[in-house]
Amino acid sequence: MICHTPNSFFQGVPVASRTITRALLASTLSLIITGIAHAAAIERLSLFVYDGTNAYEDRRIVSPQSNLPAGMTAQFTADTDAQDQHTWAWVLQNTGSTAYHNLRVTLLLDADISPEDNTFHNEHGKLLQLSAPTGHIAADKWEIGEIGYLTGDLLLRAAQGTLANQSGQAAANADDTALALSFDIGTIQSGDTLTVTATFAETGTSGLLHEDAHDDNQHVFQAYAKLTPKAAQAVDYAVTKTTTTPNLNIGDTANYTMTVTNNGPDNGTGVTLTDTVPSQIADVTWTCAGNGAATCGTANGSGNAINITGQVPTGASNNLTITVTGTAITSDTVTNTATIARQQRRQQHQQCEHHRSGDRNIRRSLRC
Repeated sequence: MICHTPNSFFQGVPVASRTITRALLASTLSLIITGIAHAAAIERLSLFVYDGTNAYEDRRIVSPQSNLPAGMTAQFTADTDAQDQHTWAWVLQNTGSTAYHNLRVTLLLDADISPEDNTFHNEHGKLLQLSAPTGHIAADKWEIGEIGYLTGDLLLRAAQGTLANQSGQAAANADDTALALSFDIGTIQSGDTLTVTATFAETGTSGLLHEDAHDDNQHVFQAYAKLTPKAAQAVDYAVTKTTTTPNLNIGDTANYTMTVTNNGPDNGTGVTLTDTVPSQIADVTWTCAGNGAATCGTANGSGNAINITGQVPTGASNNLTITVTGTAITSDTVTNTATIARQQRRQQHQQCEHHRSGDRNIRRSLRC
């Protein structure tokens, strides 16, 4: 059988700068899948990731190679079940600190479904339907055509995810057929996992039907994806308040200190503290200091509306210290509440502070 070369392709640079080498080899470079009535020879199985500018490939059959974006890892498994359905799965994880945006993932399968007859030039195919199991992402683009080693250019379009939603090879114009399914993934945040699953079996109702006109052999190529967000971290933020000025006369300087800690067990993604100082305290200024491995988003500020972000890893020595000062201008009973919340998450803890006053002095006592 004549088999096409699995040429080295794409190294994470703009696709426009790439050309496809077209060549033939006179030796067999395919993987023979046995144990089914009609054995299939897999000449290429590739997963492409395209971000709008660069194309990356993780090829598993044949001549494996992987050049995914920096910070993206891939685990690959292959399995055959009791019904001789072949299942391939990629688990891609964003292990970097930043998100990937505008991602499109495409699977490309180049297979001879009757290699023993050397009739790959009689292959053709059609769309059955695009669907996916509940909770998964279905392909939104597809194409069947000659891959591009000798004729055609499906390989290039698969790398960019610009599939034409058509079969270029019907029964009347059969040729060496490859199949591609593409998914609009969008954004993969740091820590998120994308699982892409493909199956190739003699039966199926969804995906792309691959047929050989010589002997009516057929297989179905199906694929789907699932994006799993990073599990929410378990954090236990807390805030406490203390004061060195429990009794104040009008005109005196009031001050209090807030300490933000994280009792874990995880380091978390950041914390936001908000504190609206009562209007009976004027000329408010504040400073924020990070201790240990904790850091403040802003070191200082002024005004009665305090909003501070920071990072507080777990650990007794890691905390934020916020010092607030102002001037008492009226005699009144006031209540002051500070709130901390996990960034982009639900509120975690709330601590409050109670002020009591006499005629000309403000008495402050903590009830938190």
